[in-house]
Amino acid sequence: MQRQPAAILLTGGRISQSFKLDTPVKYKALLQINGRPMVDYVLRALQESEVERVFIIQENDEGLDGIVTRSNKNIFLSSEQESTTVISNLFFGLEKAVEYYGLDEFNRRDILVVPCDIPLVKKENLNRLIEEHKHNRNNSDISVPIIDKRYLEHAYPQRRFRGVYFKDLKGTYVWQYAVFLNCARITFKDCEKYKTKTLAISGLHKNALLDLGETYNRLRRHREKIYQWPHTIYEVVGGLAKNRHLLYALRLTYGLCRRELTTQQINNAFYIATGLRFNQFESKEVEVSADIDRPDHLEWLLRTEALPIPEQEPRGRSNLSVTS
Repeated sequence: MQRQPAAILLTGGRISQSFKLDTPVKYKALLQINGRPMVDYVLRALQESEVERVFIIQENDEGLDGIVTRSNKNIFLSSEQESTTVISNLFFGLEKAVEYYGLDEFNRRDILVVPCDIPLVKKENLNRLIEEHKHNRNNSDISVPIIDKRYLEHAYPQRRFRGVYFKDLKGTYVWQYAVFLNCARITFKDCEKYKTKTLAISGLHKNALLDLGETYNRLRRHREKIYQWPHTIYEVVGGLAKNRHLLYALRLTYGLCRRELTTQQINNAFYIATGLRFNQFESKEVEVSADIDRPDHLEWLLRTEALPIPEQEPRGRSNLSVTS
């Protein structure tokens, strides 16, 4: 029987240099929006949604358990070792989720991973994504919602969004800031390359997830650059070529340039490069794409009328806090 999904909320990201000119805070999650830390808007949506627990991954000095909205769903996870990447924070959260549920129970769940910088998101957005994911899961290891770029341009005309044209969907689509992980094949094993115990998925080649994490971090560093798409193509081609599928990589690149790429080709390429079963499903939840990544994004957010203003509630430490 499939259980209700749990959620991992990633909050440990350091604030960018562009923000530091305007604010003294160290972490993006603590940016103030109408007197509340940005993370509290996302956390509130998760608390009110259908997720069963919210694992809140924070740095040891972040102190979120003392300032965000209380809930029995909250589980605070603090690492004494400074995490420099999104992937390392995610692995830490998954490891602690296994400890919390036990491996058998954990393997029966899906995990919804969301960042702390989408404060417009509401419980209704998350619940609809959860429902769409259930209907489109297709036994995948990773599922990502994609949204028609026209929806975003209509909702947020002041923002710019990058997408890719899919021939089968007859439109340009943008990947959203929410990821569903199927935990059925997840376990942990000793990693020779990194001299640590690391996340593993049965059937994958050794260190595949950490290699994927390194690729993700490189793409993330270049996501605001003008050469974002060429760099993305370079990474995909490199991943396919590494597994001796250079011809498929060239076909994929050709399809992208000719606007003949399909969602199934992306899914297949991801599987060939990593061994992970990848799936994309259509979404209409524009709020999930409204991330706050630069000072002008924050200025835009403060001008919008769509910002939710939760009722004032007591703050303070919640039911469980873990330090590792």
